[in-house]
Amino acid sequence: MGRLRKLTSELRTFAADLAAAIALERQKANTITWPSPKWRQDPVAFARDVLGIRCWSRQTELVEATLRHNRVTCRAGRRVSKSNSLAILALWKFCSFERGDVLLTSATKAQLDGVLWSEVRRLHANSGLCADCAAVDPNQPRPCPHSAIIDGVAGLTSQSGLKGSDARYGRRIFGKTARKLEGLLGFGSPECLIIGDECSGVEDAVFGALTGMLAGGGAIVLCGNPTKTSGYFARTFKLVSWFAIHIASTESPNYVAGHVVIPGLATREWVDAEVEEHGEDSAHVAVHVKGEFASAHQLRPFGSDVFARATAVNHRIDPKGLLHISLDPALATSRDGRNDDSVFAARRGKRILELDVCQGLDEHELLDRFLDFLERHALPGEQPVLNLDRLGLAGKLVGDVFEAYRYAHPARFTLWFIRESDNAKRQASIYNKHRDELFGNLADYLRDGGGLPEDALLEEELDVMEFAPNVKGRSVLTPKPQIRKLLGRSPDRADAVALVCWQAPHTGWEDGPRKREARAAASTPATAHAPLHRPPPGRFDKGGAFDPFGTMRRR
Repeated sequence: MGRLRKLTSELRTFAADLAAAIALERQKANTITWPSPKWRQDPVAFARDVLGIRCWSRQTELVEATLRHNRVTCRAGRRVSKSNSLAILALWKFCSFERGDVLLTSATKAQLDGVLWSEVRRLHANSGLCADCAAVDPNQPRPCPHSAIIDGVAGLTSQSGLKGSDARYGRRIFGKTARKLEGLLGFGSPECLIIGDECSGVEDAVFGALTGMLAGGGAIVLCGNPTKTSGYFARTFKLVSWFAIHIASTESPNYVAGHVVIPGLATREWVDAEVEEHGEDSAHVAVHVKGEFASAHQLRPFGSDVFARATAVNHRIDPKGLLHISLDPALATSRDGRNDDSVFAARRGKRILELDVCQGLDEHELLDRFLDFLERHALPGEQPVLNLDRLGLAGKLVGDVFEAYRYAHPARFTLWFIRESDNAKRQASIYNKHRDELFGNLADYLRDGGGLPEDALLEEELDVMEFAPNVKGRSVLTPKPQIRKLLGRSPDRADAVALVCWQAPHTGWEDGPRKREARAAASTPATAHAPLHRPPPGRFDKGGAFDPFGTMRRR
């Protein structure tokens, strides 16, 4: 009996040990350690189980593309999960392959660290909670039973990067701007992944270095808004060696459903506002909403066909609203020997009334010429608006004289100083400088049916102007030195027309004067050629700069 009890006890102990061993092995099998092959063929499931993200349809297409193609290029509109998708790909490669080596690059450090790397850090910090558990309680302890926390510590910048905790593997994610890739010619492995964001702003020579890193295997994914119609990124959509993807903002689940399905993606309200503000056929909507490369017509909004339509309707337009006058000044001879023209332009509503071109006048003679010009077009008791370009020495000298006269005769006209070299402020996300913004506004004026005077030189000046995006995706007009080289003169007529079409924000082309201005004009009789009186020192800003966007200061 004693031996039987002992045997039974031994059997129970063996069974318990066996069960414990099986449970331990089962726990080890279910425990995720990095790198893990579990999601090696399914990055979408990795996003769902580890990062808690349910990819939408077009995002799934982009994320899965590297499974079948080693060269993937994607052009897209705004707010369609571009950076989120690239961050998912980076972490998937890092977590799924023993040599998951990921290089991030972009045109600027601000884009690389502020957008792409910031998204990688955010997803890494929130890993370990699957989408199903996150839907039940997003604040529950991590990891949940179906997920795992990604190893490593993500640095504050992409240069610090993220490295795997096991030194036996060469797993890492790090970033370099396009200008600092020269020292990475040895980068590459059969399991490496190169990710480029906002690639329209990356120089062509950089792409040669990037594709050369794939000599031993690996994959590359390029993504961005199609802000440039030329260059390597644009050519990838015509090469059969690249798998091309196109995602428009109108494909966003938020736009399709008409309400917010995924926070942060493009909404129908945003798309409708962009189309209303810039026009369905504008280059801005083509690039930033439709994800299309802008056509030559969209980049050159002042072509001969546009000019012909504007001149044909100008004399038929009924002039309504407040009189606007502009002056693009030039003194007798500039320091570099050029004899530029001083040009006055007058506009009422959508009709350009006159261009007055003169040369060789000093600042006082320009004031006399302006007062004659004012008398020809101003209505009795009207207080017109004068937009004066105060850029450079000529602008400052002329501006001082006009400012002094305006101080002595405040009811004659309202004076606004404009400096083309200032940064754009009304549409700073679209245009780079105020000059770019002025001519963008002129394009809006013409698109709204505004007229132009018949002037062969004006047509030549407008015809050579076109917009091109800079590395930040902002529209930049053909530089004035380049126009001078093409035409042999400064585009003074075009500058004056762009100035005269600029007006206070949130006003229509035919809006009349404000009641306060009308009362001032009615109570103060207009007098021409009154003696000049300088304002007291410190009364005005002699720098001449003003904010032409919502915080304008009236002179």
